[in-house]
Amino acid sequence: MSSKKTYLNIDTGGTFTDCIAKRPDGSIVKKKVLSNSSLRSSIIRQISPTKILISTSWDIQSDILKDYTLQFLNSKLPANKVQEFNSSTRELSLKTAIPNNADIDNCIVEISAGEEAPVLCARLITETPLNEKFPDLEIRLGSTKGTNALLEHKGAPSALLVTKGFRDLLAIGTQQRPDIFAREVIKPPPLADHIFEVNERLNSQGEVLQSPDPVEIKLILKKIKELEISTVGVALMHSWANPSHEKIVESLLLENG
Repeated sequence: MSSKKTYLNIDTGGTFTDCIAKRPDGSIVKKKVLSNSSLRSSIIRQISPTKILISTSWDIQSDILKDYTLQFLNSKLPANKVQEFNSSTRELSLKTAIPNNADIDNCIVEISAGEEAPVLCARLITETPLNEKFPDLEIRLGSTKGTNALLEHKGAPSALLVTKGFRDLLAIGTQQRPDIFAREVIKPPPLADHIFEVNERLNSQGEVLQSPDPVEIKLILKKIKELEISTVGVALMHSWANPSHEKIVESLLLENG
């Protein structure tokens, strides 16, 4: 691991995006932002026509908010642009003057640059302004939002390729019942909309018993395309011991878009 690299682990949910990062000096830092990619705060008071005092827990040590857009959530005032943010005094300078008769004390505001939430997290962690390039980063993204879409069947249609003979495995499950005395067992549908079998087999040591036929796999991919599916999962038996068959399927998937 490079000592000059910042490592970020980011998870985006429906409301919040959380980031845990390891900086080059080895320190661990955490950030939480709204998943609409904004920082929310409240105005304590107006200092001048172009300066406000805000309440915030962002823990930003340097001014990186220049040219961010500020929205007044519970006011009819138009959006404004940030000129400068003083992290020590929590004073926010704006590019456009606020009308003298505007009552903005305790007004809720959101500040955003219109970037994706993980990008905002990366800027906060590395304290990188909009006009500067990021330092060397390694980012790993996990998406609660994507997982929820999958579980709720609200995402794009999907297909799953499994070893021949295991088509119904996910539907059968472990035979556990949510209500042991129910006469009609109602189980959630499988995550994949369509399941296809690949005629291949490895034993538990990863030794090849049946090699996959690329021609057969291409016929399966043709059916997947006819169903207008672009999201495909692959789970072949004992691939943990030997991933060669899954890699064959992967290459054919990539070749076919």
